[in-house]
Amino acid sequence: MPRQGREIEIGVPMHVTQRGNEKQNIFKNNADKEFYIFAFQKYKRKFKVKLYAWCLMDNHVHFIIEPSTLSGVSKLFNHLNNKYVYYFNKKYNREGRLFQSRFYSCLLEEDHLYEAIRYVELNPIRANLENIPGTYDWTSAKEHLALRKK
Repeated sequence: MPRQGREIEIGVPMHVTQRGNEKQNIFKNNADKEFYIFAFQKYKRKFKVKLYAWCLMDNHVHFIIEPSTLSGVSKLFNHLNNKYVYYFNKKYNREGRLFQSRFYSCLLEEDHLYEAIRYVELNPIRANLENIPGTYDWTSAKEHLALRKK
């Protein structure tokens, strides 16, 4: 049975998240996170996807994004995941899957958009990685609080 297609609407923000296989860490250090977010930015531009918020946790990622084409989000994450899994497996001399499954996504209505951005950017506080928003390096909260240049 074929998998169900994603609900995607051009110009409608969506929350995208993806976990490590069996909830394992997908990032072992800051260099891995730097590689991932740099590649994400490259493919975000290539596939014309608008970014509202992001957060990289050790075993999962969150993005609030808005596609400008029906295939942009799928292409972005397909290219990003292929590039990152190749990098990770080569660096750590391993084989096999890194991510639990294809990424999860849901559309965000306008009244839910800001709530979703807060949820994503406050993820490090809920995980006890920071006490004050914007002190964790791997979230867009730093840009939104003007603590880091975009």
